[in-house]
Amino acid sequence: MRRQIWTTYTNLNDWYDSWEKFLVTYGFAAENINEDGTKEIIFTDDQKRRIINVDETNLSLDGSDGGRRGRPACTITVKLCNRPGTAQNKTNISSSLMCGSNAAGEAMPLHIMFSSDAKEAQNYAVNAAWIVALPRVTGKFGHDQEKSFPASVTTNE
Repeated sequence: MRRQIWTTYTNLNDWYDSWEKFLVTYGFAAENINEDGTKEIIFTDDQKRRIINVDETNLSLDGSDGGRRGRPACTITVKLCNRPGTAQNKTNISSSLMCGSNAAGEAMPLHIMFSSDAKEAQNYAVNAAWIVALPRVTGKFGHDQEKSFPASVTTNE
């Protein structure tokens, strides 16, 4: 509801103007003036490689919905809002998969964060053979030439 109330012509116009200024100031885009005097923002391939989107999702290795242990999942909704609620996992041990891509279409390396109920850090364990078998991605990601990047894995409490 707050987002809908905020979404006015003035607020959106200010937001886009600020975003445009940020992109040009920090080198994510270049400004071009057309013959008719209109301004446009241009993204080169190198600039597109610097713009990324990464999302996180629940990771299940056993086909379950993540509702094991702890409280059952719940859904949070807001009345009279056109966006439906999203189920939230309320388990006390859940793993996450983070993946994404840059604006040039290159896949980002996967990152998996395993939760552990181990009592001591030295007992956090992931099968090394499994990690080596995770897919690699190829891209520049700020380097001069394309390189191959492995997935990464962490464990935490």
